[in-house]
Amino acid sequence: LKAEFDLTEGFVDASSRIAVVAAADIFGPSMNGNAGSGSGIVEPDLQLGDLVVHEDHGIGVLAAIEQIEVAGLQQDVVKLEYHGGASLLVPVEEFGRIWRYGSEPEAIALDRLDSEGWKKRRQSVVREIQKVAKRLVAIANARSSQP
Repeated sequence: LKAEFDLTEGFVDASSRIAVVAAADIFGPSMNGNAGSGSGIVEPDLQLGDLVVHEDHGIGVLAAIEQIEVAGLQQDVVKLEYHGGASLLVPVEEFGRIWRYGSEPEAIALDRLDSEGWKKRRQSVVREIQKVAKRLVAIANARSSQP
C-alpha cells in the first residue's frame, strides 16, 4: 500500500502499532508544505548562496534562478551547484524536493552529483528513522497498557 500526502507532523497509532514520522519532524518546520509537493512555491526565506538539500542529489548551493528554453517554451529553473562545480537545473515545479540545510555552512562539504555518498547517508537516515519509529510505538504501547 502506498499513499502520498503532505504531513505537517508525525503521529503514533498504538492500536495499529504504527508510527509515522514526517519530514518536518526530522528536518524542521521548513519542510512543512514543501516536501515532495511539487507545488512550485519557493520557500521565502531561501536566498541565493544558501546551502540546500535536494532529496535525490544531496547538499548543494542555491546558485541562481534562470530561464531556459525547453521544446520552444521558456521554463523557470533553480540552479544548484555541487562539489567540483557540477550543477543541476531543477524546474520550479519540483522545488518541493529542495529544502534549506539546517547546519552551519562552514562545516559542510558539498555532495558530488551522481555519487553514492548521498544515497548511503540518506539510507542511513531512513534506517535511523525506522529505529526511532519502532521505539515510539513501543513507548506508546507501554503507556496505553498502564492503568
